Amino acid sequence: MSELSGTNLDLVFSLIGLAVWARLIVYYASRRPYLRIEPRPDPAGIAFGPEAVLGVLLVFLFVVQVIHTVLEMARGTASDLELSNQVLADILGKTVAIGVMIGIFYSGWYQREILFPTPPVHKKTVLGLSLLIYFAIYPLVNVLLLSLGITFFRRVFHYTGPDIHEAFTRLEDPTTPAALKANLILLAALISPVAEELFFRGLIQNLLLRVFRRAWPAIILTGLLFALIHIPLYPHMPALWMLGIILGWSYYRYRTLAAPILIHLWFNAASLILWWTGGVE
Repeated sequence: MSELSGTNLDLVFSLIGLAVWARLIVYYASRRPYLRIEPRPDPAGIAFGPEAVLGVLLVFLFVVQVIHTVLEMARGTASDLELSNQVLADILGKTVAIGVMIGIFYSGWYQREILFPTPPVHKKTVLGLSLLIYFAIYPLVNVLLLSLGITFFRRVFHYTGPDIHEAFTRLEDPTTPAALKANLILLAALISPVAEELFFRGLIQNLLLRVFRRAWPAIILTGLLFALIHIPLYPHMPALWMLGIILGWSYYRYRTLAAPILIHLWFNAASLILWWTGGVE
């Protein structure tokens, strides 16, 4: 474990990110800005309204509440069981919500291919680009903004709350059952990235695009909403807001939800790897 410590891995990720930025600066120095969004999504192609967003939220909350209630009745309400019930309900609730959102996108309410890119962008290209984008944002999001956020909230607001997600606390606890740890890893590494990107970028960001008729206001506001759902991790807000903005840009830049889903997946998976190697404290 000492050869692959979290600190060393954090440094490796940061150096890769700086190398990616150096390559991008050289490549795009004489070209059009890489942050352009062209062609932009057509707001006229977005036919769903706020009822779709509200409907998905209600489905998710209903499924979570039903599952949680049934499990409480069946197994009791001890603290460990409550968390286990909550995780299981979150997994199943988000899974059902994913199915509802995919149904919305292919029901005629949204006339654009979203899960896979349209030519000439190939699926393998998006896979590689998403990994490069993750490494490029690592020094900014995971190192700089996260450190600044923690320092700011501690010194200005005298924040004494958690600096890491509760999932890591449970994963570090030797008394946490192996099944619960497996559910937490599944939720973080796969289900949450898919569910959250379908909801925030697929539904909310596109709905805001239809309202504002411009991409960047929709991207920035959706990124803020994405950060706010992670309360009470207040020190993470600046980093998560920037992450949400980058996820939103990648969606409109490559015209496929596969891009933000993959970036989000790399982000969560790398966080788990850093935790496993001791990089998350």
